Amino acid sequence: MTLSVVAGAREQFYGSDSGNDPMIIRLCLALTALAMLACAGCSSSHYKITLRDGREFMTASKPEYNSKTGYYKFRALNDKDALIRSDEILMMNEL
Repeated sequence: MTLSVVAGAREQFYGSDSGNDPMIIRLCLALTALAMLACAGCSSSHYKITLRDGREFMTASKPEYNSKTGYYKFRALNDKDALIRSDEILMMNEL
């Protein structure tokens, strides 16, 4: 096939001005933005734990509650595991 045949087939299939169609451009941008949001949702959540005495901890993972011990276990931002008693926690917010 020559280049002119390929170009002619492309023009016949997509139309002569398909690269400049604003609806297609908007659709591509919307799909790209949706894909980026979906990827961002897959990342692990960070939490801010505020204790009753005012101290705050940032987590790199979702805190997991152990009902037998009464502690929350989480991975801190410095990649170390940490434990906090549940009665010390004032609030826990997902960031």
